[in-house]
Amino acid sequence: MEQNFEIIDGWCYRFHGECEHLVIPEGVIGIEEEAFAERDDLKKVTMPSTLKYIGSNAFFRCRNLETVELNDGLEEICWSAFERCYELKNIQLPASLRLIQGRAFGFCQHLMGLQAPAGTQLPFQFWEEGGVIYEYTNWIDEDVIVVPEDAYGIAQYGLCNSGFVTKIVLPEGLEYCLQGAFKGCALMKEINLPSTLRFIDEYAFAECVDLRELHFPAQITEISHSLCSGCQSLEKVTFAGKVKTIDRHAFMSCESLKSIDLPESLEVIKGWAFGECRSLEHVFFPKGLQEIEAFAFVNCPNLTPVGIAEETVVNRLAFRNVELKRKDSVNG
Repeated sequence: MEQNFEIIDGWCYRFHGECEHLVIPEGVIGIEEEAFAERDDLKKVTMPSTLKYIGSNAFFRCRNLETVELNDGLEEICWSAFERCYELKNIQLPASLRLIQGRAFGFCQHLMGLQAPAGTQLPFQFWEEGGVIYEYTNWIDEDVIVVPEDAYGIAQYGLCNSGFVTKIVLPEGLEYCLQGAFKGCALMKEINLPSTLRFIDEYAFAECVDLRELHFPAQITEISHSLCSGCQSLEKVTFAGKVKTIDRHAFMSCESLKSIDLPESLEVIKGWAFGECRSLEHVFFPKGLQEIEAFAFVNCPNLTPVGIAEETVVNRLAFRNVELKRKDSVNG
């Protein structure tokens, strides 16, 4: 198989052909940038005893890569070397390692609490620029993330898939969380939303399957598309004040949600907003609600809607598979 490798001056540039278990030949000292990037055939890689460097993006987005056997003698793992290797589960970092650069294991959702050897130079815990958090790197089995006090924004997917974390503490002064900011934090049970928060983008809490409670502060005016979709353990949601729109799929498949009081400011509930919330029993609708779109509460078999005013435009499919009971007043 060695003849299939392109090796120049001890550096491995690529491998020709398909291979599930790639064994890098002895004598190779470095793997070049992007040498094996985006190879869906790879499932296991074994490094030679001579290897010292793994270049940037060397195994980027090898979607099916599960196991990497690193050698004692390896010194550096560069930027994004194994980023988006979604199935990577088995890897041990050798004691010889001296440097790990940013996003080396970014989005490797099964590598929870990866342990770096003592003395290894690591990327900062938070990649922060100008008050915006772009990435969190969990190198130890931490169960609480405390976001720096000077942060005013969380970037797209900034803290997503954060290992063993069960609690995230956000500072007062934080103003926004962008798309997927906390998506897939599967063990997170608790997060505080500070009073200064004014915008949370779509999918921010999607697939946080252990999250129990959310309180939306007063400056939030929209519950974004798929914001909490798939939060299977979410039991309690409250609103401080000014929410006008609950967007599509916002709370879809929140299977533990039993009751919710919608805010007086609410004007529109969009399609599938509470679809497949199969434990939902009681929803209290505000008097000023203008519209409930098609499939907003589809497949909520235990729901008894309360307080839908005659003025509210209710699509005929809004409560599909629900016995709709209109009321003349908010609590009627």
